[in-house]
Amino acid sequence: MKELCLIIPTHNRADCIEEYLERQCASAAELGVDLILWDTSTDGKTEAIANDYRARGYSNVHYDRYDGPTDRLAIDRKVVAACRKYGEQYPYLWFSSDGTIIDLPAVFPKLKEELEKGYVLIGLGHEACPPAQRTEYTDCAALFRDCGWWLTSLTSTVYSSKLLRRAMDVLPLDSPDFRGLWLPMSVFYTIADAPFQMLYLPQAHFWTVNPRRSDSFWKVSGNALRQWGEVWCETIDALPAVYDSDKAAVLKSFDAHIHLFSVRQLVNMKPEGNLSLEKVRRYRPYIDRVTDTPVFWFYFVSIFVNRSLAGDARAIYRKIKKLKTTGA
Repeated sequence: MKELCLIIPTHNRADCIEEYLERQCASAAELGVDLILWDTSTDGKTEAIANDYRARGYSNVHYDRYDGPTDRLAIDRKVVAACRKYGEQYPYLWFSSDGTIIDLPAVFPKLKEELEKGYVLIGLGHEACPPAQRTEYTDCAALFRDCGWWLTSLTSTVYSSKLLRRAMDVLPLDSPDFRGLWLPMSVFYTIADAPFQMLYLPQAHFWTVNPRRSDSFWKVSGNALRQWGEVWCETIDALPAVYDSDKAAVLKSFDAHIHLFSVRQLVNMKPEGNLSLEKVRRYRPYIDRVTDTPVFWFYFVSIFVNRSLAGDARAIYRKIKKLKTTGA
């Protein structure tokens, strides 16, 4: 049995998958890592790419479909289904967004050494997270305070299958306590009253942005305020009382590090319909809780920034940035 698999949830992003496999498939095979494409695409392009790689001898590439509901909890259902299916086959599961490409040769040798020590979670470094040194966590509140925002990234953490099986029992999707973001919220529930040992490994730049990626699904669907306003607040509010003293700070930590609601980003989000007067009014109770950007700017951008012009300006900016990056 292989110790680890890398699960890549994907939906109609065959170009991203092609880029991912082109860059990391051979390295993954050499390192003994299985790549599982967990697909909900409406066409057969991603499956065809996987079949092509397998025909070329990459038996570590696996294609599988998930055909569950496509409601607002679709990504959570997809993640839970993957945990249930692959948790019986691999001791550790690692998820990766198809928009980020993990540099396996850079990180896996060090990671493999730590996997053998039996940690229930191994988090990979981020410059804004804990001190730049190897750190062990046994205090759930400290982990929440330092890494609560960062663990929302699928790429950030390697989970033991044993822990995930417990998490599925502790916080099933039909639980009244579940609000969204099953990973990592189910884990915070699970470790709240049970001993655990997590390792934080500093590993700067262990992933790169997939050059073929588009924006996040929640952004292109116009749901930024719902996802990182309403859902984010409700998931944090619902956590057990052991986290209460840190909840207010963690709520603002996502925007503090990602700058999702900076004035510049508010303008950038306008083209996808993330900002309208109606949405600002609807999610107004959450805005002050998740960002220090004055609500004035939410109203200003929603009223006075033209959606079409903002989209044109962003497209031009991205073309210029791409030209500078490629040197074309």
